[in-house]
Amino acid sequence: MKYADFKRLVTEVLTDLNMIHTPDAVELLCMIAAEESGGGAYNWQGGGGTALGPLQMEPATHDDCWANADNIGLYAQKLGIAKRDASYMARSYEYAIFMARFKLKMIPAALPSKADPHAMAAYAKLYWNSPKGAATIEGYYNAWYSWSGNWKPPYLPEGKTAVKKTGK
Repeated sequence: MKYADFKRLVTEVLTDLNMIHTPDAVELLCMIAAEESGGGAYNWQGGGGTALGPLQMEPATHDDCWANADNIGLYAQKLGIAKRDASYMARSYEYAIFMARFKLKMIPAALPSKADPHAMAAYAKLYWNSPKGAATIEGYYNAWYSWSGNWKPPYLPEGKTAVKKTGK
């Protein structure tokens, strides 16, 4: 899926959710999809994992959202969502986006600004992937820039500088 199409879909779903739509949330969800599923290219986790959909949410996380997210049932009804089936995240981008936004809403830390992609990548690693997960801050950052079509220098950890090779 093209970045612009996914971003438009995320914006539409979050706009329908009204009070939990923010431009920061849209970009963060795009960044997560860029790294986790190659921009929506994969709906099932490889290597025997259980994560599903373009945002690669685990079924246990899905179920935790349904059990603990404030007002999730009210918003689901508003969007016409009748199922609480984790496997549906692999078949419906809208449902996967809905669930991902509620997962982010449950995190006490504020969403980072879309103007700070380094902070978005660190937030995604810490709160979406977890410290034990395979994704990296650098991976989130680079995947997002690559998918969005905006060239930026590769992610460099704080204090590092890029060195341009001259070929000599």
